[in-house]
Amino acid sequence: MKPSEMTMGERFKKLRNESEKGKNGKRPTTLEVARASGVSEGVINGIETGKQTNPSSKNLAALADYYGVSCDYLLGKTDVEDRNAVAQYVNARYGLSGKSLKALEWFVICQQAYVDDGEKDYYGAINTLLSSAKFRDLIFHIIETKECHEYASLHPLRTYTKNNIEYTVSGIIHRVSDIEKKVVYLEAKDAARYHSQEAAQLLQGIITAYCKKPKAQQKKKKEEDNDNG
Repeated sequence: MKPSEMTMGERFKKLRNESEKGKNGKRPTTLEVARASGVSEGVINGIETGKQTNPSSKNLAALADYYGVSCDYLLGKTDVEDRNAVAQYVNARYGLSGKSLKALEWFVICQQAYVDDGEKDYYGAINTLLSSAKFRDLIFHIIETKECHEYASLHPLRTYTKNNIEYTVSGIIHRVSDIEKKVVYLEAKDAARYHSQEAAQLLQGIITAYCKKPKAQQKKKKEEDNDNG
């Protein structure tokens, strides 16, 4: 997966702004980060402002330790903050972002919390989604919706009254051009609406299939119990 376009300075600033608040209820300042990490405040300010783009490996390692992220994340080689080798591999192999991996980890924690509760089947829900034949179509419609919205944004809808269009040769050409923009805009918006509706229907179908699955399993278990009885 191609890392995001965030600069090194933006990554450092993001990490600092997302750090836990101190006793004063505020995020750590560059001075506080410097004192805790052992890296000078001048270097930290330089990195965050973009003036320092090649920090030493010692400073990079110290700041990675302070924020609990990998050096590759700080350098912009990956979007996965987690140092875990498995997380890094999954990102490189399947393109899942750091946020996606954290979301999956949250489901794992929930599943472990409800390990004795058969009704809280988080793994089953995820597997149903990913293994559904409709899932690929769902992804396609989500992508198409985004592309249609972006295309429409390039051709904003403008309204023109008869009074502000001059009926000269150049004015007629200008008017035709405006009409074409309106057509492109409306077609793109209609396409986006269509793909959004299709995506919603596909997702509803997957949810319905998942909801029916436990009932079918209960029925099968009841039949097995009757046979054993």
